[in-house]
Amino acid sequence: MRILFYSMNWYPFIGSIQPINAMILRHLRDAGHEITILTSIPYRMPGRAERWEEYRGKWFCQETWENIPVVRMRVLSPSFLQRFRILVRMLNMVSFLLSSLLVGLTLRKHDVIMTISHPPIAMGINSWLIALVKRCRHVYCLKDIYPDILVEARFIRRGFLYWVLRGLERFVYRRADRICVLSDSMKSNLVAKKIAPEKIEVIHDFADPEKIRPLPRDNELARRLGLHQVFVVLYPGSLSFRYGIEEVLAAAERLDHPSVRWIFIDRGQHRQEYRREIEERRIVSAHILPFQPADDYPLLLASCDLGLVTLERGFGAYSVPSKLFGIMAAGRGIVALVESDSEVAAIIRKADCGVVVESGDAPGLAAAVGRLAVDPERCQRMGQNARRFLEIEFPPETLCRRYHEVLQSCVESSSRSPLVFKP
Repeated sequence: MRILFYSMNWYPFIGSIQPINAMILRHLRDAGHEITILTSIPYRMPGRAERWEEYRGKWFCQETWENIPVVRMRVLSPSFLQRFRILVRMLNMVSFLLSSLLVGLTLRKHDVIMTISHPPIAMGINSWLIALVKRCRHVYCLKDIYPDILVEARFIRRGFLYWVLRGLERFVYRRADRICVLSDSMKSNLVAKKIAPEKIEVIHDFADPEKIRPLPRDNELARRLGLHQVFVVLYPGSLSFRYGIEEVLAAAERLDHPSVRWIFIDRGQHRQEYRREIEERRIVSAHILPFQPADDYPLLLASCDLGLVTLERGFGAYSVPSKLFGIMAAGRGIVALVESDSEVAAIIRKADCGVVVESGDAPGLAAAVGRLAVDPERCQRMGQNARRFLEIEFPPETLCRRYHEVLQSCVESSSRSPLVFKP
């Protein structure tokens, strides 16, 4: 089976979903399939300081990643516009969509395209066009549901733009041969939009239990960061609009105790804004620390007593933060500021590995952390439950095999019946 893996970002750029996708591709490679990765040349993002000198001056390149061919093209990310974040992100996305479409159409024929849904909707349109010309199958891996998220975040209203995006969204879903989603609630969302349930596969995210495993709380990194003698609540992810960070800071302000630390690890575009807010509000217990090297991520998770997972109200049905599974793999308990009927809340309750506080309830979050800070035995028990549940319910080999089966079934169905493309 010849597979084209289509994603805007890939190593050496490090994001939350790269380790998961890497495990999937290794599984497919080891199963004997031919894979090509179609992605961008790593680019500077607003708020992030990475530089990749080996790509300087290149507009197109071919290389290999773990014996898998990688085809890259440059995207626009002008340094003099870095302060105009929205404009830069639009230039990033549009330039990648155009250049990757042109390159994708020139690649040899593949049996199936596996597409990661970022940029949302537009990646699905590109994949459909490549599949149409190359006459191959198309599997769309949906990580977030747009435009619903934009409405919940109040970025757009349910007006003309919303209905245009809804029409494009439905177009993408209807023309994908299969759609992989992260939760039952995401599947229900698509079914409510008249998408055939038999073409939707629920495959949860996961973490590598060999790479991320329970490690001593008092470790070298914890000592280096000054976290070894305090109760640490760790938020190891993006400080973006969907995660309710304002409520977390409000909780930290209420529980501003010298024995408790609220630690945020982020290198994204909102880091400086929240750092200024912490300073202005004089929240002594809250700290935004520099992003740590990927090799130190297991030690970072081990350096906390509780992992913090948050979602703004209204986002629980459309998104499942991948940080949840990393915290579980590290054997740490979880405090979640999410809606009680969200997928995150359901996992935590089923695993008995944490405490769920309703989204927006900053006093409730402060009270929950305050209780757990004086109950180390409960924290330890929740962490053990988290690790055990992850190993049983989310084994990487099983979940990677699910992706393998979805791709294989698409290719086999194309061999049994002619491809029919709707205009």
